Amino acid sequence: MNIDNWLSKKNVVIVLSILFLFITFPRIIFPDLDHGDEYSDAEVLSSGENFVRFGFIKTRFLQMHEPHLDKPENLYTHYPGLPDIINGFLRKVFKTDSLYFFRGISLLFAYLGIVLWYFFIKRVTGSNLISFLCVVFYLFNPMFIFGADSMHQLAYSDFLRSLILFTFVLMVGSSDRKKREKFLILLWSLLFIQTWIGLDCIIYLFLFFSLYRFFMKRPGKPISITALLVLGSAPVAGFLLHLLQNAWYFGSLSLAFHDLKDSFLKRTIGGYELPQGLNFLAWFKYVILRNFSLVFYFDALVVLLSIFFAFLLYSKLSDKSREEIKTLFRLFIILIICGISWYVFFPSHSLAHAFVNFLPRHLVPAAAIGFTIFTYIIYSFLKENNLWNNIYLRTSWMAIVCVIILTGVFKSELPITPDKIERAQDFKVFTRCLWKLREISGEKDTLGVNYFRFPFIRYYTHRHCSAVFDKDSLEKLPTLPHYFIFIPYNDQKSQELFKFLQEKYAPLWQCNSSRFPTIFFKLKDT
Repeated sequence: MNIDNWLSKKNVVIVLSILFLFITFPRIIFPDLDHGDEYSDAEVLSSGENFVRFGFIKTRFLQMHEPHLDKPENLYTHYPGLPDIINGFLRKVFKTDSLYFFRGISLLFAYLGIVLWYFFIKRVTGSNLISFLCVVFYLFNPMFIFGADSMHQLAYSDFLRSLILFTFVLMVGSSDRKKREKFLILLWSLLFIQTWIGLDCIIYLFLFFSLYRFFMKRPGKPISITALLVLGSAPVAGFLLHLLQNAWYFGSLSLAFHDLKDSFLKRTIGGYELPQGLNFLAWFKYVILRNFSLVFYFDALVVLLSIFFAFLLYSKLSDKSREEIKTLFRLFIILIICGISWYVFFPSHSLAHAFVNFLPRHLVPAAAIGFTIFTYIIYSFLKENNLWNNIYLRTSWMAIVCVIILTGVFKSELPITPDKIERAQDFKVFTRCLWKLREISGEKDTLGVNYFRFPFIRYYTHRHCSAVFDKDSLEKLPTLPHYFIFIPYNDQKSQELFKFLQEKYAPLWQCNSSRFPTIFFKLKDT
């Protein structure tokens, strides 16, 4: 059986579609905000609702997460808001607030993104098998699964990244001047849109453009410095438009500039996000090492042994196979450098968000290629030494591929095991309690909760929400929240807060969720 011949573009797309439906089906069944970047997803949903309630003009096309437009700080200015605008647009056009619908739109973009990733690899390597392995390892990576149905920027941004990479290699591989100019215009437009989706891919892409010029020896004409400068004007134009948008909101260009400048400094050299200042060892441990472990799955010993084994087999391959792998390895190095670029240029931001899994996805392309290099070396060795027809060796190779795939799946948040299904169903218990609070409370009532990742609580209740973790902080508020959702923790602050709540609040009910065993309180004399 010649795998490479069987893996035509048509067959790959069919297989890819089936596999994608397999891994994303649970997302359709369980669309609630209990997985992925639920914090950002909830904020997008809240912004989308507010765009419909108050209009795009009144909110200056800026994200608005709180349910009321009575406070200036309710509008968020530090990050592009196109995902929020898209959600508002979808709500207006389709007259829906269905999570199933919004998740489905994101999954569509995620699917198109991995298809484009396949065509990108196929264009670079020319190999059906290499392209297929790259896209399968990409698809089953837990960090891809993490953001596949994200309503924030993850699915949109990753789709655009694949589209931009594919368009770029088409451009540099063409010798036709008019075609290259058309590709350049398309790239500029896509980069401008990417700037409005998310900023963390911009450095990634321009590093790729630059490194590809020097590392990859491919047919065609390399991108010129002039073309790079032209493309560089796209994110500049996007930033300037966002600056003008903020100036529209602040009423001053100077205020808008200083607002973005302060945000930039806090994300680079540190600030409120890093109370102890930027610590290199902490950054390396919690950002670099953690992110690599998330996308490469296995511990250091397994990885080192795999590299050693692959090197031994590589030394015995033919020149043709070694050249194919060299091309793949060059691409791997480029994508590793691109993947860590945000962490290097924005260390404060990456360390402050070290325990949130939206940043490791930048290493998913490199991880997919890394697994492909390992498995393709073994495959080439078996083929060249007439060992592929041995049923035991062929099955062993397929078993290695399956182990990598299944390890990624089981490290993901997909509810495919009984405990994960139970976890997803348990979350529905908590959401019903939140809906109940929404029914009995007034629109202007405020809500306190001792849980940091509270935006999904705000979204389900449609109430102004504040995170309060101790008695002193609660007492310092101008007015006590009308309701409080208390999650018991085994520490002194939590116990003191609970006693205070018992004094000032009346208990309403206890939620029977195992993950959120919360007690709902109402302020006395209200």
